[in-house]
Amino acid sequence: MTHKKVNNQIKIIYFLIAFLAVGLLNATSWAATTINATNKYAYGANIGWINSQGDISNGLVITPSFCTGFLWSANSGWINMGNTPTNGNDYSNTSANDFGVNVFLQGFTAKLQGYPWSPLGWMNWGMNYTDSNDVPCVDLNTGIMSGSVWIPNAGWMSVSNLEAYVQTDSILLIDNDADGIPDFYEYQDQGNFTNLASGQDFDSDGVLDEDEALAGTSSSSSNDFLRITQY
Repeated sequence: MTHKKVNNQIKIIYFLIAFLAVGLLNATSWAATTINATNKYAYGANIGWINSQGDISNGLVITPSFCTGFLWSANSGWINMGNTPTNGNDYSNTSANDFGVNVFLQGFTAKLQGYPWSPLGWMNWGMNYTDSNDVPCVDLNTGIMSGSVWIPNAGWMSVSNLEAYVQTDSILLIDNDADGIPDFYEYQDQGNFTNLASGQDFDSDGVLDEDEALAGTSSSSSNDFLRITQY
């Protein structure tokens, strides 16, 4: 038996495959940090150790499309990774009310890029780096982070080194409207969070919206669904 994905316009399936490797956590509101309790420290030569788990309830949270929460530095205070994107999916990083770190998938790697705020000024997470190896990333097979971050007035901070590394235990799938379909899929497929719903078949192709989200096919195209093509 073989299966064929008719249309490759949406690549959500790669998100889901990758996230299954490190575990899934569904939520309808913000939750405690996703960062591992042991592997939580980043290090900067001029700023010292930085705790990515924060105080647990307010630590770093990684979702499929953006980050939220805080890092804690004993030498500089709280570092704000972002709150809620204005559009609900990703930060524009063009205003003081819509800033933070976005998540971009490339294969089984999630790149973390954006401008969080620290008491030392705006931090640069992977934006316009000349060396792509320095961009902060998460290995979706292990949850382990790599790369470096530029901090104004403090220089480079490494999220992975010989002494310690930052690791996420899960990727938080947010479902604020509690319809059984992750928000990031709804936004990427429809551009809003209202068109799709559990038990509904938006494109009338015989596959429910929640099943298309799980399969990584598009709920807006009747030609894009998983089917048996040969038996």
